[in-house]
Amino acid sequence: MSKFAFIVHPLGIQDIVNNEKSIVRYFIPAISKSEFLYDRLVFPKIEDKCSKKVADITGIVSKTGQTLEGIFVGIPYTAKQIKKAMENGNKNSEFEKIMNSCRLKMDIAKAEGCNILGLGAYSSVVTKGGKLIENSEIIRLTTGNTNTTLDAVLAAYIGAKKLETNYEDYPCTVIGGTGSIGELCSLLLAEKM
Repeated sequence: MSKFAFIVHPLGIQDIVNNEKSIVRYFIPAISKSEFLYDRLVFPKIEDKCSKKVADITGIVSKTGQTLEGIFVGIPYTAKQIKKAMENGNKNSEFEKIMNSCRLKMDIAKAEGCNILGLGAYSSVVTKGGKLIENSEIIRLTTGNTNTTLDAVLAAYIGAKKLETNYEDYPCTVIGGTGSIGELCSLLLAEKM
């Protein structure tokens, strides 16, 4: 059986409100306006929760009967915190803390028996698609960019169909068609155009 891990993080304070069952959630209006309060009240709780796996993913079965399991591992940084660390450059201490948190999640995933780690949301952006934390001896990394791009191509096809546009009359070119994203886009477009 294959096993995967996926890094998640709160996009903002509201994600924490929706998932945090402690008294901290009653202070959210004040916390959302104060980085100091966030750092003192919320971050330690989130950091503790993120020091291990967040959840198990079970019950995935392919059409061929192959089963798949996974885990969610979390980093305790909001999208705003990650963006701010990136704007300050990769030599600052906050940026390094985020990188270390991502590396720790690789170790947790490997210890849980996972052979691939998905970098979700800003964890993919801040690690430059995993290049800043990559260690093929530990675990393989994926960003989900291919799936996102395929969804965009498919949405364009569906949009053209809804507008009753004869998309087959238009030429199509894929730049970078030998990479993973370009190759799949080429295959999808060749099928439809």
